[in-house]
Amino acid sequence: MEEWKTLWWNTRYEVSTFGRVRNKKSGKVLATNPTKSHRRPQVWLYTDYFGETLQYTLAKIVYWTFNNVYAESSIALSKRVKYRDGNPMNCKLENLYV
Repeated sequence: MEEWKTLWWNTRYEVSTFGRVRNKKSGKVLATNPTKSHRRPQVWLYTDYFGETLQYTLAKIVYWTFNNVYAESSIALSKRVKYRDGNPMNCKLENLYV
């Protein structure tokens, strides 16, 4: 069953255990596209801090949110999220680990 949780650093958005991000106000699920350089799904989120849109790796958003990794633990934030099945397009929570 898909579970949604609000991002701790940007309350405009929610992330799901299935690796999807949606806008809380509109309910629209955001598109995720792999970049040529990273080959991992990325998502663009508007930020209140800077008043601009920033790009985030989907796997990190899912992992950080559901494993309660906060900004204070900068060591955890800097670690690369890995994929149990080796497929970077599969960003389901059960497939991610550090």
